[in-house]
Amino acid sequence: MQNQPQSNQSLANTNMRNGEYNFNNIEKLTVFLEPDVAKMFPNSEAVNEALRFLIRVTSKNC
Repeated sequence: MQNQPQSNQSLANTNMRNGEYNFNNIEKLTVFLEPDVAKMFPNSEAVNEALRFLIRVTSKNC
């Protein structure tokens, strides 16, 4: 099962380099969290909120 996220990540990276990656075309994306990370996030809403915060913070610093 650990090979699947790596495969998805490779595909995403390839598409991003080619400029083809479009979030509007993705209905759902499955991500596997390591157990220590998963303890901090009770559900996908919490993960998305944390990632959006990280995006805002890093966008302001660029």
